Amino acid sequence: TDSKAFVAAVDYRELSPIASGLEFSLREERIGRGEMEDAIQQRESWIRGYINWRYSGDMVFGARLDLEKLEPGTSERWTIKQIDERRLNLSFNYYTRNLLFAGLEAVVVDQQVKHIALKSNSSFTTVDARVGYRFPHNSGSITLNIKNLFDRDFRDRKSTRLNSSHTDISRM
Repeated sequence: TDSKAFVAAVDYRELSPIASGLEFSLREERIGRGEMEDAIQQRESWIRGYINWRYSGDMVFGARLDLEKLEPGTSERWTIKQIDERRLNLSFNYYTRNLLFAGLEAVVVDQQVKHIALKSNSSFTTVDARVGYRFPHNSGSITLNIKNLFDRDFRDRKSTRLNSSHTDISRM
């Protein structure tokens, strides 16, 4: 495998309770076994923007928008030509004074998959939950995450079969 990547990011936070940022990534890979002339050329790009608002001292509301495009190349096993995905994450987190925290996040996904012979669209929403503890002096944390809290079935972006909550829809 031969891979090249370019990533650029800007984060902005002044003394106000609002933080925001923008990221861009482009990755190209040549994936193959044995001789590289049989390799598959794959290209992935995404843009991510976010904004977080600290309300009172203990609550944080967040929104993140991801736009992703994957062109996986073609082979006998892989008939997908392109995947376009738009993802909106809306989150609420609560932090206590005794270093415990909890949060909920709704993930709204809209994806379009272009196969060699057809197009397919899929939209779904999942809800994730988390609870955890922050160690004193910002020395780390331990978190329990529950993905797809309500066990929502959805179509995975990398295949055409139906997947249940055992599939992680976070960035793969």
